Amino acid sequence: MKDVEDFFAQLTPKIQADLSGWYGSNVKLVGEPTFQPRDWSYFFRYVVQVSGMENQAILVKVRHSEKMNLSQAAVSEKMGQEAREEYETLQRLQSLFGKEENSSLFMAIRPLALYEDLNAVVMEEADLRTLRSFFRAPKMLIEGQARQTFESYLELAGRWLRIFHDGRAGEGFVFEKAVYDNARQNLDRIKPHLSKKDQIRLDELLDKLYEMNSGKVVPYRILHDDFNSANIFVSRDGRICSFDPHNRPGPVSIDLAKIITDVETDRIQLITNGLWIPYARLQRFHASLLRGYFGSEFGSEAVNQPSLSLFRFLSLLEKWKDAEVRFESSTRKRKFVYSLAMPRIRRYFLQLIHSLIS
Repeated sequence: MKDVEDFFAQLTPKIQADLSGWYGSNVKLVGEPTFQPRDWSYFFRYVVQVSGMENQAILVKVRHSEKMNLSQAAVSEKMGQEAREEYETLQRLQSLFGKEENSSLFMAIRPLALYEDLNAVVMEEADLRTLRSFFRAPKMLIEGQARQTFESYLELAGRWLRIFHDGRAGEGFVFEKAVYDNARQNLDRIKPHLSKKDQIRLDELLDKLYEMNSGKVVPYRILHDDFNSANIFVSRDGRICSFDPHNRPGPVSIDLAKIITDVETDRIQLITNGLWIPYARLQRFHASLLRGYFGSEFGSEAVNQPSLSLFRFLSLLEKWKDAEVRFESSTRKRKFVYSLAMPRIRRYFLQLIHSLIS
């Protein structure tokens, strides 16, 4: 593709000029750089020989919106702003998690440069595995080391999130009207698949929760808002990291609820109707996350259970709605498979909601 070749022609000289500043003298690029387009970003990968026996890969990321080609992304004002925000976030994460007291438990991607004329963020590549891949590993089906390891990683993820949340970001309402309206839309999408009794019960519950919480004001923190098992990573030596936070203010329970809901509604949980990890074991996973987050305060009033339950309920509605949308928009062959699984998936979501509110 000509736009990729043109981009490499601008990018490679910049990389070569900056290598010595990043890694010292006597470093060089080896092999041919590669290009990989992804859903919302274009990636360019270079391999650097930093010593006679050691190579280090670096990634160059250019964000793009849907149907935006590389040439457009490289000059887009909006993508430029997102690149600046991402680079600043990488610097902040490195500052937080690169400290000596944190570096043995957590890792941070090293940001190398921001090429504003190309809307490109340059960073080191890391050898990482998603937390989700651990959850879906076959050994998780039985009680044993795999589940214990996953539980320990969740506890570390909770500690990571607590550090990320450090510092107040003002105050605000627990349950904003816009959040209620979105939850109402999600519930309306789900209601045709509920019994009349459950329709009434969930309608009344949502309205009651809004009435109870809409006027409450709580301290806000800067939220990750994308803290899920596909965006939490484990390094080869067992350290935790996460990327691409959305950096918006809100109650901390939102981030905690989203990762809890993400684990209990993972695809493999849905298609097995919760048999992959029994509900009692899921509860232990949840507790390990909260124990990591709250530390010695776990089990005290520091854990705002009503707020956490509220946002878990809202997250379940969101996830259920997403499942219905995927089913409705699926192609013919996939729709047939979905049609066999959806009754089981709906029962599982309803079980989770009943367990939460009972």
